[in-house]
Amino acid sequence: MINLRRPVLRSPVKRTVAAAGTAALVAGLAACGGSSSATTDQNPEQLTIAASTEPKSLDPADAADYANYALNGLIYSPLFMKDEKGEPQPVLAKDYSVSEDKTKWTINLKEGISFSDGTPFNAEAVCYNVDRLIDPESSYGASARWNVVDGCETISDSQVVLDTGEPYALLMTSILSHPPMSQMVSPSMEEFGDEKGSNPVGTGPYKITNWANGSKVSLEKNPEYNAEVLGEAPVFDTVEWRIVAEDTTRVLQLESGEVDFAYNIPSTSTDQLESNGNVELIKVAGRFAQYSLNATKEPFDDVKVRQAANHAVNKEQIAKELLNGEAKVATGSAGSAAQGFAPVGQYEYDPEKAKKLLEEAGAVGAEVAITTPVGRYPQDKVVAEAVTQQLNEVGFKATTNAIGDWPTLQKDMFSDKLQTAYMAWSPGAVEALYEQWDGCTKSQWALGHHCVPKLTELREEASAEFDEGKRAALEEELQQTAFDQALGLYMFEINDVNGQSTALETIYEDPMTYVNFLTAKPKEG
Repeated sequence: MINLRRPVLRSPVKRTVAAAGTAALVAGLAACGGSSSATTDQNPEQLTIAASTEPKSLDPADAADYANYALNGLIYSPLFMKDEKGEPQPVLAKDYSVSEDKTKWTINLKEGISFSDGTPFNAEAVCYNVDRLIDPESSYGASARWNVVDGCETISDSQVVLDTGEPYALLMTSILSHPPMSQMVSPSMEEFGDEKGSNPVGTGPYKITNWANGSKVSLEKNPEYNAEVLGEAPVFDTVEWRIVAEDTTRVLQLESGEVDFAYNIPSTSTDQLESNGNVELIKVAGRFAQYSLNATKEPFDDVKVRQAANHAVNKEQIAKELLNGEAKVATGSAGSAAQGFAPVGQYEYDPEKAKKLLEEAGAVGAEVAITTPVGRYPQDKVVAEAVTQQLNEVGFKATTNAIGDWPTLQKDMFSDKLQTAYMAWSPGAVEALYEQWDGCTKSQWALGHHCVPKLTELREEASAEFDEGKRAALEEELQQTAFDQALGLYMFEINDVNGQSTALETIYEDPMTYVNFLTAKPKEG
């Protein structure tokens, strides 16, 4: 087993980063004289991907964003995965059933599968994964979702039973068929302790050979991968996952054919790339962007101040001028592609009303820090600067707080440290509809730390309801309550824009914005 403990890799990282800079220069020269596909002309055995952020962890229990999830998806297989219609399909699992009282989920597992180090995949391995996530002492990010499960029982080598204690209707859609939540790691990773995230062992088609911090992650085919049971064998012998934080460089590498796929195409480059015959843009609509407003800190402990902030920002103008039309103003407290979405309203741009509300609250001159990531979402820092300016125009004393390291910002969001934080939820994220508005339960996803007992009651009732019609009515009431309380500064539904080489068949990206690189293959002819 390769030991990828990060301290050992510090020196190679510097040499690799220097090489990456040279590669970018060569790419720029290539772009001036025409482009070529990395897949067909440079290295047909390798798939090269450019992401804008460093992966937080190669342990799926602690991954930080959807690029990180997709990278892990090359190493690990999930129990189930949604197809293009959003229907769960078995991967490691064979099938499942739910008990009459809706509290026990029996999962039958496929056989003949091993992890990349030869450890067998079986019921014991599944319960190892579940137990570590539901441990009350767990600090894993995924534990906030898995905490609805009380226990995991092995019935045989190929059958487990998950006990939720009380009915939880969302277990399949939000956990078992959501790849980041149900990607299975090998129990053998336990020997690495806190270094598990740097020593991944999965059942997926690839295994890691190197992780050079700030530069790239290198993968090669996993000889233990059972294509007969799990699906088609991987097409590419190796995968190079590059960390390219600079938008311009990432776009340039895609244009020149130096990379086959690039994440997070800035809206300022979409017109340019759409006219390039060697590039295909993949757009998934409905990522819900909003600023959390921390109700435990002044001035956002007052609903009038929260409403003032919503009326102060010209979201339509920002979407059109700064996001090049790759966004539309939100029509509620969740994105329209979210399961259970209801269009409960909009806070119209009305600076005079914002001033009046601020005066009524006695909060004129209130100091507000608008916290934003840098490069995590389209034009995130530029958008934050525009929001800051418009808040100042109605009487706030606002500043922009830009944090370039996404894992650090995410950690701060989950704590009670920030007044605000910019988060763009993926369309299908159950947290965006349920947990983020329920601060009473102390979920880490309740970024505004609001405790509204009615929301807790609605969330618990809706998540336990297996009748879809009844659940939809409860979800609408939940969203209306969150909207009326202005629990966030509701901004947009952003198009998630990625780009790929036209030499590849279109790589599948689901409504959750999860990119499945296992579908990547050269286009025939």
